This record gives sequence, structure tokens and C-alpha cells, in this order.
Amino acid sequence: MRFVIAFLERITRVIDTLSEWTGRLMWPLIVVLTGLVVYEVVLRYAFNRPTIWAFEVEYMLGSFFWMIGFAYCLKHKGHVRVDFLYNRWSARRQAITDLGFMVAMFFPVFGLLVWEMVPWVHRSWVTQEKSLLGFWYPPLYPWKTAILVAFCLLVLQGIAEFIRNLFTVIRGRAA
Repeated sequence: MRFVIAFLERITRVIDTLSEWTGRLMWPLIVVLTGLVVYEVVLRYAFNRPTIWAFEVEYMLGSFFWMIGFAYCLKHKGHVRVDFLYNRWSARRQAITDLGFMVAMFFPVFGLLVWEMVPWVHRSWVTQEKSLLGFWYPPLYPWKTAILVAFCLLVLQGIAEFIRNLFTVIRGRAA
């Protein structure tokens, strides 16, 4: 039994580390995205020379940064919840509530989402899908792959939170 607990705690630490580092790596890249937006705005409005590539790059990078942050946010308990009740409960009751919501909502929704995204991404790679929103037709398959990776990281962090909550329920206190 001790081996199983040690193994689950190790998995939780590995997933937490992965979520932490992916979240931290995105912060400097958000500065790059902000610089791209400023660059485009200056070119467009100050010099009347808009770029043909900025819109696609900005929505692809922006959506990826936003989604990759889901796992980081879950690790740091930054997602919205009804705190006026939740914060008054014991750690065990909070963990039981979290486990219930994860089983009822989180894993079915995000598990199904990842399941459905795999063929979506595969089809994009097979067809070498390109964006039709702009003039330079950038490839969409790397972006779709990145979005799938972001949701997989979220599901992994959900597994870590599930394990952590399970330990809290068993031990009667937060780990």
C-alpha cells in the first residue's frame, strides 16, 4: 500500500511540475505576443501599412497561451468557484466536493473533448489544413496540435488534483 501511495504522490509531483513550468514558460511569450499586437497597431494606424500575417499569428498564439494556462491555473486554484460557502468548509469537505465535481463534470467533459480532438488534429495533419481567414494561408495543424496538448495538460493536472483530493479525504486533512 505504501508503494502505491508513494507512486501516486510522485505522479502528482511530476504533473504539478509540468503544469508549473508550462505556465511559467508562457509568461515571457505573452510579452512577445503583446509586442506583435503593438507592432501591428503601429504599422496599421500610424503608417497605414498593415501586415498580412499578424491576425493569424495573434489569434493562434493568443489562444494557445490562454489554453496552456488552464493547467497552471488549476494547479494554483485560480478557476472560479463559489467561495462564500466553499472557504468555510473543512479541507475534507472541500475535497469531497471537488471529487464529486471532477467525477461528474471535469473528467467527462474534458475527457470527451480530448477524445474528440484527436481525430480533429489527425485530420488536420493528414490534409495539411491551412487557415482561410487571411491572405497567406498559414498551416493550422501545428496550432491544433498545440491546443490538444494544452487540453491534455489540463486533464493531467485534473488527475493530480483528483489524487490530492482523494488523499485529503482519506487522511481527513489537506496533504
